[in-house]
Amino acid sequence: MNTQNKAKLIEKYNFIGAQIPNGAVKSVLKRAAYVYAGARHENGSLMINSIPKCGTHKVVFFLANYMGRIYENNKNLVDSERLNTIFPNRRDNFLEGHKSHVTPHPIFNNSPYKDLIWGHTTKYLEYFDGKIVFLYRNPFDTIISRYFYSIEYRGKEHTNAADAALSLLRDNYIIQYKTMRKLAEKKNVLMLPYENLMQEPWTAFTILVQWAGLPLHQQFLHESIEASSFESIRKIEDKGGLQQEIPSSNFTGRFTRSGKTGQWREVFDENTVGLLTNELLSHGIKLNEFTME
Repeated sequence: MNTQNKAKLIEKYNFIGAQIPNGAVKSVLKRAAYVYAGARHENGSLMINSIPKCGTHKVVFFLANYMGRIYENNKNLVDSERLNTIFPNRRDNFLEGHKSHVTPHPIFNNSPYKDLIWGHTTKYLEYFDGKIVFLYRNPFDTIISRYFYSIEYRGKEHTNAADAALSLLRDNYIIQYKTMRKLAEKKNVLMLPYENLMQEPWTAFTILVQWAGLPLHQQFLHESIEASSFESIRKIEDKGGLQQEIPSSNFTGRFTRSGKTGQWREVFDENTVGLLTNELLSHGIKLNEFTME
């Protein structure tokens, strides 16, 4: 079955499930849609799920460099081309029928996992039985990063800064964060804050390696942390990497822009902070769940 027909079938399952009031029946149909869409690809894989602009590339570049050293004895720095060869399967693509799933790289032949799947969608994750690394960031800095990437650098107009911030917060941050926080109560989920990756990378990546069940090698850990630093990834971008992350037209900025924590204090006024805080509270999310500085 081709990709287009596969996407239509998935949409049909989801539509049918949405029309049935019985929750149990809806759940069965949704699971059936997942089984067809991607379960066979995801079973046995390590999942990297992230809110956009929360350190996704930092983590996948780290893992590509680290696993390359562990399982291939390859100490060459991983660039974008090699990254997309080692970890080609983005969940958002094959689940939605945009691209077909690719046979996993041989690096996984000796690893504990069949593949590494990465992406932003939480769709069907309640049915995934493997390990999930969830990357998130304090909502205020996330909004600023999303603003530059989605609006400012694309030349889009907005009428009011506070309204734009609220729109970005509601766009997917709240739903994705709440979904993963709930899944972490029952599933094998490592909640890994972006701020920890940036401020305490040695500790954060040691926790990641041990939690994922990968062999712990101090020298490889050090080298892979260096290879996935903000400065290293920016150099990759400067050499023409990360092109698939950057729109081909009307994009005038950088994918790697700042990386700093607490930049929201320089951008948001008291009124905007209040609006965003109240919006989060209305969804049961408190600022003390995050590192804000």
